[in-house]
Amino acid sequence: MTVISFLGGCREVGRSAILVDSIMLDYGLKPSNPPEFPINSVYPKSVIISHGHLDHVGVAPSLMDYDPKIYMTPPTFDIS
Repeated sequence: MTVISFLGGCREVGRSAILVDSIMLDYGLKPSNPPEFPINSVYPKSVIISHGHLDHVGVAPSLMDYDPKIYMTPPTFDIS
């Protein structure tokens, strides 16, 4: 059974983060003061970034210690 968890971005602009089993779809922040982040303690095997806006990619660098495979288009990579 597939498990889908909405970690942020529901009924708000920002913090876009959806976990589908072990695949993260976006991992963004809400640009407020102070910034708001999705739920912590998430260790996906793969991350798919839809585009380079901070509300979709802003927290992705925090996952680098866990070495997930990260997928995005070349233009998204260039601006992220």
